[in-house]
Amino acid sequence: MPSFFFRIDEISVRQGAEQQYNPRNTGEGVWNPPKQSGLFQTMVGQFYHWQDGRVQCTQEPPELLTRYCCTTVFTQEPDCDKFVALNVNASTSEIDNSAYNWTGLGFTYRDVHDIKCSDIHIVVDHEKLAVKPNSAWGTNLFPRSYHSAGNNTRTGLIGDLSLILALVGFSRPPSQLVHAMTSLQQMGSWQPRGNLLHGRKEHRGLVVTLFLDPNNPSCQAAALDNLQNGGYGPFFN
Repeated sequence: MPSFFFRIDEISVRQGAEQQYNPRNTGEGVWNPPKQSGLFQTMVGQFYHWQDGRVQCTQEPPELLTRYCCTTVFTQEPDCDKFVALNVNASTSEIDNSAYNWTGLGFTYRDVHDIKCSDIHIVVDHEKLAVKPNSAWGTNLFPRSYHSAGNNTRTGLIGDLSLILALVGFSRPPSQLVHAMTSLQQMGSWQPRGNLLHGRKEHRGLVVTLFLDPNNPSCQAAALDNLQNGGYGPFFN
């Protein structure tokens, strides 16, 4: 099974930035982050190592890591209980007047190893998560607006690794981010501890960057593509 390193940084919109852009210029009139990288500030976060579905903190990651992917995700609270995302680090890449636009999360529905899964990405077919109503991971990772009405037979989650890790990060308050990453999730299962308080506070943002593992010869980009696509089974089930 492939392994990888990743880092999660907190990102926020600079105070006074709303004087330089209109945060509610969409048709829905809900808050969106800016499209100018200079209007953000970040707090560099912890490095982690993912191996065999388990996550550990890494104090000294290898040098010269090769980046696999990067995603910035923001909550739209309190306007609505949804997320918007970009497949780029919004604080370091100039996104104004470019092809990048803040876009919601979506799903396609696929069967993986005879398990019915929701496949999460930015801009895809369906806005609703297809999952059983009593799913622990579904309840803790996704706000109510993503849940479909009625009964559903789908049980698993696959898709964009950086988005899934961001959702795990948002599942707990910022002060408990490390705990969320290292204790609450294991490959194929979600392990909540009691009555969890989520971390989807007003306009909170996370930047998740994944890197190939130079110590694992099998960890090439194609292997992580396969991991995202459910080649090793769903992340949560």
